[in-house]
Amino acid sequence: MRELGIPLNEYTLGILINCFCRMKRVDFGFAIFGFFFKCGYRANVAAFNTLINGYILQDKTADAVKLFMGLTKGRDITPNEVT
Repeated sequence: MRELGIPLNEYTLGILINCFCRMKRVDFGFAIFGFFFKCGYRANVAAFNTLINGYILQDKTADAVKLFMGLTKGRDITPNEVT
């Protein structure tokens, strides 16, 4: 993306996370999520919602619940009605 001149910000990285999750590659979504932090962006509820949805699409409900529980504990992020 950088080579093509596409600006990287929390929105474009969120779209990339969403694409991987819809392809049932949550592992790649988490890799982009790590890059999200590496770039200095703060996590937002939309990124977590996307990752939770990715787990649901892979029939990994237990992992989705674990991520949700981690989201609600000790984070600056509050789940919203989409979550």
